[in-house]
Amino acid sequence: MAVPKSEAAIEKLRSEIDAIDDELLELMRRRFNLSRRIMTDQHRFGMDVEVFSRNREEQTLDRLKKLNEESDCPMRGSHLGNIWKAIFSCTRVGW
Repeated sequence: MAVPKSEAAIEKLRSEIDAIDDELLELMRRRFNLSRRIMTDQHRFGMDVEVFSRNREEQTLDRLKKLNEESDCPMRGSHLGNIWKAIFSCTRVGW
């Protein structure tokens, strides 16, 4: 049988995760809107509209993987790559 104190501790941690999830959602919405703005501005300025920039995505992944490796609690590079590839894919689908 679980100890009430331990259940409360777990619930507190879950609440913190929920708060982080809320922040991540807001950040993802901001990122999506900025991506959309880039494409809109490319069109408005008569530039070739890039829905997919392999070079830009690779630069972003390299930069984030380096930051991750320098942290005190790094995620696996493959996990980080999977997350950002999904983010990139969702952004492209929005167009």
